[in-house]
Amino acid sequence: MSEKIAGYILLTIGIIIMLLSAFSVYQVFTKQSEPIKLFNYSGISIDTNQMLSGMLPKELQNTGPKSKTELISGAMLNETANITAHFFLMSFFISFGYKIASLGVSLVRQVVVNYKVKEDV
Repeated sequence: MSEKIAGYILLTIGIIIMLLSAFSVYQVFTKQSEPIKLFNYSGISIDTNQMLSGMLPKELQNTGPKSKTELISGAMLNETANITAHFFLMSFFISFGYKIASLGVSLVRQVVVNYKVKEDV
């Protein structure tokens, strides 16, 4: 009987872990909470003067101000990377909760063995 109690406890813990992880992902995707802050990248930018310097005459090269064009902002890059990392971490927790719950189910479930005896006629 004690294995049934342990099975129900493990089943409950596994379901709670899965529900909390799914709720956390839901809150992050609906912007009700922030994802984990794992990445802090600067934006991706290119220097247009350096890119165009081969096309300009030598007199005009390096005379203009340094102009950097930002392709992807740091905030957008960080937000995307942090949401992806949060999703993968929560999917790990969901799979962990599933393993615990399936262990609990295997302890709760009764093992019934039916066999037939073949009689010689």
